[in-house]
Amino acid sequence: MNGPFHSATVVRTGALGDFLLTLPLLRALAERVPTITLITRGAYRELLPDNLRSVHLIDLDAPRTLPLFAP
Repeated sequence: MNGPFHSATVVRTGALGDFLLTLPLLRALAERVPTITLITRGAYRELLPDNLRSVHLIDLDAPRTLPLFAP
């Protein structure tokens, strides 16, 4: 892991296909930054491959994330 950044946050709204298309991005980020936070649907946690299990997932549908999308 080398680069100028120490962490990255990815917000992935959308359906299952959108999430799956995000996996290559997450793999590339994991090679460059030590800490990744992913904001997406909590049900998708189980779909993360083993090499991305260290990604911190925040459930997009949780009440605490509602202010992210408030007007």
